[in-house]
Amino acid sequence: RCCKKGCTHNNRDSPLTRFFGVPQARKPLNSNKPKKDALINRAGAVLLRQEIMDRTRSDRYDLKGKWHVCEHHNFEEVSKSTAVTLSNGKKMYVTYKLVV
Repeated sequence: RCCKKGCTHNNRDSPLTRFFGVPQARKPLNSNKPKKDALINRAGAVLLRQEIMDRTRSDRYDLKGKWHVCEHHNFEEVSKSTAVTLSNGKKMYVTYKLVV
């Protein structure tokens, strides 16, 4: 079923409708000194999930469940920036292009 508020599409009533999965919540990295690329990738995935959850549901920090969005909604490309704290304590600002 589509997770967008007010949408009634599901895979039973409309089997030809395509659904796109919302990325699952990311667990913290297990390494004490994770690599820069791993930190940047994780921050991007977390930001993408939060942005989709903001647009489809009310709670951006909902960590439970697998959510899907149907193809009947408008998707757009947006640029969002976030601060990533590296292993050495320095902050780095990264801009991501997200399709939400």
